[in-house]
Amino acid sequence: MSMPRAVPGAPAGCAAMQAARLAILVLLVMHAECSAYIARSMHDTVTPKAMTYKIVAEFPHDQDAFTQGLEHGVACEDASGTSGGPNECLDVFWESTGMHGHSTVRRVRVSDGAVLSSHPLTKEHFGEGLTKMGGKLYQLTWTRPDGFIYDAERMEQVGTFKTELNDGWGLANDGKLLLATDSGHKLYWLDPQQQFKTVKTIEVKSAGVDVHWLNELEVVDGDLFANVWQTECIARIDLVSGSVTHWYLMHGLRGALAARPSTKPRLDVLNGIAWDAIKKRLFVTGKYWPAIFEVELVDFAPGMEPSYDEVAQKCLAPNQRGARRAIVQHASRMPRRTAALQSP
Repeated sequence: MSMPRAVPGAPAGCAAMQAARLAILVLLVMHAECSAYIARSMHDTVTPKAMTYKIVAEFPHDQDAFTQGLEHGVACEDASGTSGGPNECLDVFWESTGMHGHSTVRRVRVSDGAVLSSHPLTKEHFGEGLTKMGGKLYQLTWTRPDGFIYDAERMEQVGTFKTELNDGWGLANDGKLLLATDSGHKLYWLDPQQQFKTVKTIEVKSAGVDVHWLNELEVVDGDLFANVWQTECIARIDLVSGSVTHWYLMHGLRGALAARPSTKPRLDVLNGIAWDAIKKRLFVTGKYWPAIFEVELVDFAPGMEPSYDEVAQKCLAPNQRGARRAIVQHASRMPRRTAALQSP
């Protein structure tokens, strides 16, 4: 790299200033390259911390909702029930549900699970991940690049979009870009200002091992929470390196619900994470679950923390056996009329 030459007639010191600027540029490039290298190397050096949970509260949930995406927020309504009015503000969930012919985007009152408003999808679309950014809801669809945009207050569809993904699974956002998954071990950043093109991709790994089947997503305090399909595990992912820093073991919730006489027999897997950024509340649920739980993530009792091998067996083992085979097997256990339609 040659040094800048002095320009005839230039004020004294210009050449030195040019050299200093060039040196700063070189340092910035080196810093970026080193940061990327350090982030990549974290894949192999970070051993995730295992944590468990305690239930803070329980809220009713529609047992007929095949939950695919969950968002928390506040919706204000006037006396006539029109959203946006000044009289009443409600704690609500925005929820995406799946199954062909039954997929919806809905707004649900947290306190009693009542569906306040719902927008159905066409029969050919199977609802998947959902996220709220600004005043809009964005929804992916299974096995398609199709996406839908809704006005979050009026619950009306206001647009559509196409992604470069062949399959839509989980969806979240960082305030500017959408974060999506497609059943693999990668996260994709989609830019709504560039026709939802993929502008960034990272691989997700746990102690160097690819983490597939990243399903429902939620950004929590700058990290990404992702439940892993067919497990009762939620991964906490560093969005710079893609490394799993924590595994939250949510085992016991589904079993406890299954033991209740009022629970319908088709109770399915954990799938649904919502974050109340104002009150710092975390909510989880599952497909066809009769309840949404507010939970607090806590350390295991002394001597009770599982080894990482045990965590890996619970959280990673299912997705080492081939996603497509598991999907087919999972579908075969569903009633005949829906077996061919089952999705993650």
